[in-house]
Amino acid sequence: MTSANFHRPLSRIRWRAGRVGMSRSEAVANAEAKLVEIKEAVLVDCDKDLSRLDLWAFGDEPDGIEDQNGAYEAAQNIAAIIGTFGYDALGRAAFGLCEQLSGEGRPGPAFDLAVKAHVAAMTQLREMQEDPALLHAVEGLASLRTAAALGEGPEVGALARVVFASLSTGAAGEFLADARALAAAIGAESQDLGITGLMLCHAGWFLHWIEGDPASLAKLYASLLLDGRQSRIKVLDVAGSPQRRFSAWRTVSAESGGAQAALLGQTRAGFSPHDLNPKAACALLEAFAALGEGAAAGKA
Repeated sequence: MTSANFHRPLSRIRWRAGRVGMSRSEAVANAEAKLVEIKEAVLVDCDKDLSRLDLWAFGDEPDGIEDQNGAYEAAQNIAAIIGTFGYDALGRAAFGLCEQLSGEGRPGPAFDLAVKAHVAAMTQLREMQEDPALLHAVEGLASLRTAAALGEGPEVGALARVVFASLSTGAAGEFLADARALAAAIGAESQDLGITGLMLCHAGWFLHWIEGDPASLAKLYASLLLDGRQSRIKVLDVAGSPQRRFSAWRTVSAESGGAQAALLGQTRAGFSPHDLNPKAACALLEAFAALGEGAAAGKA
């Protein structure tokens, strides 16, 4: 299966659903009614497979899915036809999960996080109809899948981290307001999920470090993929972590200049986090964290 043949054309379904001997208007009406029935049946099957995948990925009960082969089959069932009925982003995410489960990933926290993030995003995408703006979510999942396939890290671990970059979708003059709104949303969800980390905001870009248990990280990452305030999400690093680097989640900005801007001045031409390698991205966020900790210590 390739991403190009997710589903059959609607015209073929309508043609098969028609009846010989009817007038043209009757045949069209009958075909449309049959199409509604087919869509409802497909969505019921999709929901069953999504529920089984969610229990397999996040729950204690496998619900009929015992291994990666069973999960692959459930994801393939969704990818094969769901795009026909206005859920193209969901179909692409399901196809991406098939690729993730087909042996590309290496066992460990990174692979586990990538699988969980795909399932969590698919569950959220099921609630939405086709929207071109949602396709950036699939691009972000592909980035995480690639990072998990290539990433090194401990075979097992209770903690993981994800470092990724994203671009603001708002106008330049609204960047700080959008950054504050995004920070508030992430902060609230991070607290509920027990996630810590740092978000750097500058020149229309966000650079994120989130850390926690893989299941919670996957849910937060899937939620961020669908946040309309950012796009072009690219994972720079994903790995197991022996301990937390941050005690809470917070945000920093270099928009006002000063020592923060000086740190960014040490990066190459401008601020383009998409171009940072994993080591450089982590080092930059570490430097901002240390700067903030030093300022807090000076006030104490």
